[in-house]
Amino acid sequence: MAETDKNLKAIKLNDIRNKYILQKIFDFIDKTNSLNIIRYNKAIQNKLDINIDTYKEYSQIIFDIKLFNQEGKLMLKKREGAKVRKNDEYNILDREIYYSNDFDSDNENENNYDFYYDFEESDFAIEISRSRYHEVNSKEEKLNFIKIENKFEPYFHFYFDNDSSEKKVNYVTSEDNVSKIKVIVDYEVDALNKLFNSCPIVKSINFTKFSRNNIKDMSYMFHCWNLEEINFNKFNTKNVTNMEHMFGRCEELSELNLSIFNTKNVTNMKKMFSKCNALRKINLSSFDTINVIDMSSMFNKCKSLIELDLSNFNTINVANLSKMFYECRNLKKLNLSNFNTSNAIDMSNMFNGCESLEELNLSNLINTKVSNMSNMFKGCSSLKRLNLTNFNTSSVNDMSNMFKGCSSLQKLNLTNFNTKNVINMNNMFDRCKNLTELIISSFNTENAVDMSYMFNECKNLIKLNLSNFNNIKVEKMDGMFNECESLIELNLNNFNTKNCNNMYGMFSNCKSLKELNLSSFDTTKVTDMRFMFYHCESIQMFNLSSFNTKNCTNMKNMFTKCESIIELNLSNFDTHNVIDMMYMFEECNSLRNLNISNFKIKEGCLIADMFDKCPYLKKSSKIKKLSGEKNCICI
Repeated sequence: MAETDKNLKAIKLNDIRNKYILQKIFDFIDKTNSLNIIRYNKAIQNKLDINIDTYKEYSQIIFDIKLFNQEGKLMLKKREGAKVRKNDEYNILDREIYYSNDFDSDNENENNYDFYYDFEESDFAIEISRSRYHEVNSKEEKLNFIKIENKFEPYFHFYFDNDSSEKKVNYVTSEDNVSKIKVIVDYEVDALNKLFNSCPIVKSINFTKFSRNNIKDMSYMFHCWNLEEINFNKFNTKNVTNMEHMFGRCEELSELNLSIFNTKNVTNMKKMFSKCNALRKINLSSFDTINVIDMSSMFNKCKSLIELDLSNFNTINVANLSKMFYECRNLKKLNLSNFNTSNAIDMSNMFNGCESLEELNLSNLINTKVSNMSNMFKGCSSLKRLNLTNFNTSSVNDMSNMFKGCSSLQKLNLTNFNTKNVINMNNMFDRCKNLTELIISSFNTENAVDMSYMFNECKNLIKLNLSNFNNIKVEKMDGMFNECESLIELNLNNFNTKNCNNMYGMFSNCKSLKELNLSSFDTTKVTDMRFMFYHCESIQMFNLSSFNTKNCTNMKNMFTKCESIIELNLSNFDTHNVIDMMYMFEECNSLRNLNISNFKIKEGCLIADMFDKCPYLKKSSKIKKLSGEKNCICI
């Protein structure tokens, strides 16, 4: 009995050893894409009893597809960038192409067509779709198309439902009454990119065999918007390098178990789960991301995702993080304290649209190389706190819309921000409606060009000290402080505006401002002053003696609703190029003295209601003339 046990044990050990050797041999074949190691090595063949057929069987990829009960065609083809028209028909088996005669060219529009993309020669595609048809215009093109269709057909084998006989067709329609298709993929196929691309009638996919290691490209693999389930019990991603858009637009997938995934060689995860709208939870604990370079739009528009654990992510080599969590609207917490972003270059739109996000930990982010932070936190309307004290922004050149719409944020300390290289600051704090304290005393704005709407709708901001701002290159300041309706103190003492050309609505609706020192303003290049001081209802006096308006063309509503101003001296204003002065002083209810003695009105200039609802205004002859009153002499 003991001897029998010993022999059994020896056999088992030998089997394990042989399996290990086999796996090594097959791995080498996968890596080198050569079968010669079996073909010419008789010793291996004899010892392990293997041949080329053994490898072919081992290397098959097998999966089952369940279909929705609707008409469709299953086609195997290499896509050639061909235009596809829904009204044409073909029959590959008869090697003929038939056309329907009911195509009405008068109704031809882009909705009549689907468009394929151009792919590399190694790309394959199993396409399951509602009947798609190919249009060809010449005999030569017909022959090429037929050749392409049949070139790859032997590498994919189809079995309908539980039928063990292979179907020698490459399409299935509703008349076949097929609910499940078994597909066997031969060893010749070495890329699975776009395998199920645009397959609207696929309901589920179950991988039952996947042993080999030579598959490197899985980009766009499951681009199926009605797909409900994928079973990865047998799946091999050991040597995959490209997972771009792998699950993109899988809009009905509610969960994904990727615990079997080996991602150590993946370099591209761009848009990997983009637009997985129904995905609520995903386990990525097995992911090794040390070699990933691109994570842009990785979770883009995963609108149902409520939690995401990325604590195992190694991002040391990632260069692109733009739109990574774009419009993850139900995500409430996100801890990225483990993220090493020392090689990141782009963080634009990274958290844009994360409107439910309440906690965001970025405590260890290193941003030394990042050049783009535009829209980074845009629309994070539930964030009440944001600690960015560790941020290194020395390389950033774009901060436009960075905090736009962070409407719950109450305090923001950016004293560590280095903005020396920033060119674009437009809408940076736009619609930060609850912000009461903003510390930006360290800002260096010497290279900034655009500050339009920078503080727009910061409705609760009371004080703002911008005395450190050097705006020598700024060209746009339109709407810069628009609707800062609680602002009481605004220090612009060192503002250099000599290159600014647009001040449209710059202080519009600053209702609480009582004083505004603009003595440093050089407005020589400004062409637009519309609504510049609109509804500054608390300001009692303006000193605009430094204003040079020789290039200004529009002053419409410039002082409308400046209800507290009593006296206004605009004798230095040069208006010879102005074409619109409509409502310029409308509803200046307290205005009594207005000096516009040097106003020159250009022929055709619009002046309707220029002084409307100014009940106390002393009417000089010029004012009377501009008001359209008769028997007045213009002085």
